[in-house]
Amino acid sequence: MDQAKRSLNDYLYGESHGHYSETTEGLRAISLSDFMSIEWPEREPLLGPWLLKRSINMIYAARGLGKTQLAMSIALAVAKGEACLHWQAAHPAKVLYLDGEMPADQMRERFTRLSGGALTDRVVIANPDAMMEGKMLPDIATEVGRNDVEELIDSERPDLVVIDNLSSFARGTRENEGDSWAPIQEWLIHLRTMGYAILLIHHAGKNGQQRGSSRKEDVMDVVIQLKHPDDYVSSESGARFELYFDKHRHLFGKDVQPMDVALEAGEHGQLHWTTQVVGSPKQQAIELAKDGVAVSEIAETLNRNKGTISKWLKSARNDGLLPNE
Repeated sequence: MDQAKRSLNDYLYGESHGHYSETTEGLRAISLSDFMSIEWPEREPLLGPWLLKRSINMIYAARGLGKTQLAMSIALAVAKGEACLHWQAAHPAKVLYLDGEMPADQMRERFTRLSGGALTDRVVIANPDAMMEGKMLPDIATEVGRNDVEELIDSERPDLVVIDNLSSFARGTRENEGDSWAPIQEWLIHLRTMGYAILLIHHAGKNGQQRGSSRKEDVMDVVIQLKHPDDYVSSESGARFELYFDKHRHLFGKDVQPMDVALEAGEHGQLHWTTQVVGSPKQQAIELAKDGVAVSEIAETLNRNKGTISKWLKSARNDGLLPNE
């Protein structure tokens, strides 16, 4: 018979507490049956299905791809209880946005355009231009810096903390040395146990992966990579990237399908996101080629350049999806 659920405090200190052992430093062991009987805090989605309460997450990309604009849009969606891309917030929640490098006037302009002017006080911003005179941004690679950030977090009590970007706030780390990351990792886990969700914004290295030691990803619930599509040209206006879930502990199937994402400006300058499943244009190209449509016509139909279509069709032939010419 299933045991009635009870809180951890009831289990430890109630009249009929369970059997457990613990060290002087607080490490505790609980039997499996007792562990299952405890009513652990539920990790509700802040932006379903991927961004949960009490979670640690990362978005990384090369410079200039649009990761900050995506992070701002996520913050607005969580704070207003709205959608971002095809993710949906269940209800409004508070966001602390820690910005490490953007000029205040540019940040204001971006938030205005991304929100369409419908701003919210549930987003609280820390920005270098708003620092006390003579003060520097905290460095979370140091204990003093971590304590400073945590003091602000404890004061604001947000549901989500966005750190944009990691390089600006962890200046004292040696990025390629895993041991240099360890104190920050312990701190992030501590914040998670305190009930906060964390979203780190980070740069990609020359190899396209997140910059520095891969140990950063060990405790992450979700890691999202943004990169340019194969047919991207630098003259395109607005942000455009493909979005991939590199790590996803609790997601499966369609929830982790890659997306082709674009940020477009409306008639009055308001910015809005468009998405489509990555690979669907390629599949359309293959189906059109099966029908005998020429490469130039496929490119015009799908609004892609001929080189991209030829590359897709060559790959399809190598995979046996199309007959050889």
